[in-house]
Amino acid sequence: MYPKIFPLQITKRFYMCMLTLIIIPMVILTITTHVQFLKDRESRRDKELYAVAIELQRRLPGSFIEILEKQGALNKPVEKQVKVLNTVLQPIVNDIASIHPDMGIGYYSIELDCVLAIAPNFEPSMLKPVSHKSPVFNVYKSGQPELNHLDTIDTIIDYKGKPALSRTYPIYYKDKIIGHAWANFEMEDVHAEARSMSRKILITALIMIGAIISLSWLFFTQFKKNIKNFADAVVEDNYSLSENILPELKPLLIKIKEHNAELKREVAERKQVEFRLKLKEKKFRKIFLLSPIGIELYDKNGLLIDTNKSCLDMFGVSNVDDLKGFNLFEDPNLPEEAKKKIINGEQTRYEVRFNFDIVREKKIYETTKSGFIYIDVLISPFGKEGDIYQGYLVQVQEITERKLAEKEMARLSQLNLIGEMAAGIAHEIRNPMTTVRGFLQMLGGKNGQERYQEYFNLMIEELDRANSIISEYLSLAKNKALELKISNLKPVIETVFPLIQADAMMNDKNIYMELQDVPDLLMDEKEIRQLLLNIVHNGLQAMTARKILTIRLCRDGNEVVLAVHDEGKGINPEILDKIGTPFFTTKDTGTGLGLATCYSIATRHNAKINIETNSEGTTFFVRFKIN
Repeated sequence: MYPKIFPLQITKRFYMCMLTLIIIPMVILTITTHVQFLKDRESRRDKELYAVAIELQRRLPGSFIEILEKQGALNKPVEKQVKVLNTVLQPIVNDIASIHPDMGIGYYSIELDCVLAIAPNFEPSMLKPVSHKSPVFNVYKSGQPELNHLDTIDTIIDYKGKPALSRTYPIYYKDKIIGHAWANFEMEDVHAEARSMSRKILITALIMIGAIISLSWLFFTQFKKNIKNFADAVVEDNYSLSENILPELKPLLIKIKEHNAELKREVAERKQVEFRLKLKEKKFRKIFLLSPIGIELYDKNGLLIDTNKSCLDMFGVSNVDDLKGFNLFEDPNLPEEAKKKIINGEQTRYEVRFNFDIVREKKIYETTKSGFIYIDVLISPFGKEGDIYQGYLVQVQEITERKLAEKEMARLSQLNLIGEMAAGIAHEIRNPMTTVRGFLQMLGGKNGQERYQEYFNLMIEELDRANSIISEYLSLAKNKALELKISNLKPVIETVFPLIQADAMMNDKNIYMELQDVPDLLMDEKEIRQLLLNIVHNGLQAMTARKILTIRLCRDGNEVVLAVHDEGKGINPEILDKIGTPFFTTKDTGTGLGLATCYSIATRHNAKINIETNSEGTTFFVRFKIN
């Protein structure tokens, strides 16, 4: 086998120094020459492009509107206007293109958002809009001629992804930019010339490097042989031979003799220590791997060393190698207060809502889980040496079911309390309100009161609104009387559809329904309609115009699932837990009772409401158990 080029570490260092001394100056020279060459060529091309762009603007026979007026096409459809303008402007473009056949030139109208004339190789299909993401549209922001470097030209002329230089000139009419003229060059020939020059410089450098490496290789190959012979002699305890091979290394040889005896003693002692450590490690490893509690080990810098299967399963990770590089102190789910305590060496215990969506968003590690879980965490620093701990032991237990059960019990208790309070005072409040409403209607109907009719109507509307709020309070009661009967959810939704569709159309939004046949359920149709209207109303309010709200109905195992999806901006994860809590609202005029009522209705129907949300929208799932 031939000797390797880099036989020794010292060889690597030598080669690195030599390569650095040659390559860095050559690279700097190549880059500087390349860049300067491109600048010179681009400067020349820019002057030509600028002159052509000015010529296009100068030869324009008037504004686009004036041309259309002269041709009697001002009020015609856009396609007709574009054709008329092309008839006038294309000859101008063709004439200039004949003088500069290597340029792409043309006119563009921002008002019609369309190419009006273009050369070379004009085809009617080229008269079409251009994406406003193209850099050539910067001229409408600056109002000045713009020079753009394009990797892939965003115009009708296709340079197949090759670099190009484009000069854009604004066209004004009455102090307003109505379009632009453009001229562009394909720069591939310039770049090719620059690359050719750079290659020559690099080839020269490579020849020099090759010569130096060849000479160095011959020297170090012989040096390696001498070192190997010296090492073999030392291993065989032939110190006299070692001294003859490389006399320069005699001081090293003396030190080796002194340490050999010491090493033999240390080896014997170390074997005994290693044997005892292996026994302890096996015991610890068994406990570590089989523990039902998630266990994580971190070094003093917070980097993960190892974790057991319970912990991997908890966080949706298949292999500990997938967590390589994970840092305890960079975990976004670690509370700041807990972080300060463990840095100070304190044992810390806390409960936290662990959000997998944040883990996915920040790409901390790959996980198969989404949403969130609740965990109980105990972090214990260990191995203190001086003021520094050598690592951290983290024990993790999932407590999601317990936390959700506690929250659900608290929420239901609050809903029931509010409902019972409302039921107790609703009668006393509604009676006076009914009396006031009746007298307002009577007064409004009397002669001579027409000028106050607007005020009477406003007061009646406010009384009705107050009555509606009282009804929402009553809907929160756990023991509210229900009119349960066997019904099907599909016709209930179809009955409500015209109402929600009208609401959507008034706000320039759309409703899409996808309803499958589902089994009958025991339900109070009036309450289910209220639940659907509340969720749909919230979804419509969360969306901007021209968005779509989707209502789906299907069967999922032993459940009937009603899903309402909006295309809003999603719900902030920080407030997701508060959704459905009485009086909690993000709206300026909301009461915070709409979704709370939905949760109460769902509870009375032995159903559950789940929410999935992200930046592209929110979906409410209402899951009814099939009776």
